[in-house]
Amino acid sequence: MSKTLVKIVDASLFPAALMVAGKFIGLYLVLNIFNLEWGVENTPNSIVSARPVLLGEDLAFASSYSDLFVILLMLLGFSYYVIKAVFFHSSHIDPRLATRLAINGLFDLVKDSFEIYNKASIWLLFVWLTNVTIIVNTLMGKTYTWVLLFSVTISLLLTIILLRDVAYEINIAQGKIKNYSS
Repeated sequence: MSKTLVKIVDASLFPAALMVAGKFIGLYLVLNIFNLEWGVENTPNSIVSARPVLLGEDLAFASSYSDLFVILLMLLGFSYYVIKAVFFHSSHIDPRLATRLAINGLFDLVKDSFEIYNKASIWLLFVWLTNVTIIVNTLMGKTYTWVLLFSVTISLLLTIILLRDVAYEINIAQGKIKNYSS
């Protein structure tokens, strides 16, 4: 297996685990904070033999807020890499910020394009995978529409910010090529 593929798989493990664990943790928090009644139903001949069961009116509430919890976790992780791309990118970091980071021993926060965009693209994939899950839940009536609108809006905003940084990085690279060829 190539080194790049190993890095991609390695970088995918945490967001994938966070997405799955976030749904369970979010559901657990919603059920306990709002004291919703629930039980476990056994379903034979199924991939998952036990599943939680809620009252009809509580299902949309619990699912909506657990989906909100998951998307907030995923957006938080993605935001970390968007901030790194915009402010801590080795190709275009502000010299004053670089000096302050070096003085405080935090210059390790500055990363190159491969590391930033590799991890940011993986988080971007999981953010939109979470959005697809929320879309499916909304279409099935398990999640409120406002959760979908919130998640897609914030995801789109962060995606645009990242893509603008990628475009800026491409312009910097093209400028270096033009200067080199002249």
